Amino acid sequence: MYLPESFEWMILNAGVVQEKEIMEILKEPEKCIESQKYFSWERFFTNLLIEKTDGTYMKYQKSKLNPVYLHEKNKRMILSSARGIL
Repeated sequence: MYLPESFEWMILNAGVVQEKEIMEILKEPEKCIESQKYFSWERFFTNLLIEKTDGTYMKYQKSKLNPVYLHEKNKRMILSSARGIL
């Protein structure tokens, strides 16, 4: 059992946001995360999710969860990706 990097990582890892670049980053995040720019991996994944969803119906904001992430299909995807890690 281990804890995920962040809630944003869980969303990205679940494949809710479909983008090949995200999956590549998730395979080896240490190659993409600049420690000078990001204080933590959580901030990196938060920024990545915000950038990749900006201007879309899935727009992510840390301050208020977009209801699209609470739709049944998306909830199932997020929870399924968390199995085995929580």
